[in-house]
Amino acid sequence: MKVINDIIFGRVYKVYSTECPGTFYVGSTKNTLQNRFDAYSRDAKIHPDRRVYAWLNKFPKSTWVIEYICSGVCSSLGELKETEEHF
Repeated sequence: MKVINDIIFGRVYKVYSTECPGTFYVGSTKNTLQNRFDAYSRDAKIHPDRRVYAWLNKFPKSTWVIEYICSGVCSSLGELKETEEHF
């Protein structure tokens, strides 16, 4: 996590399966997209009942994609979430 004087560098992304690219989840993170994707892989096994993971688990992991939407400096986590909600 990069925090400089309470400023956060965040990323907004979408996750989907190539088998169903029209349905996707938009999220945000302070981590790299690779770290966030690794967390999806881990958490889908730990929490298969959560909606996003239940949906992803319908498809082979080899078809999962995390795609960059935008990134930038935010003054708070709330601002990062607002940017995520925009998409």
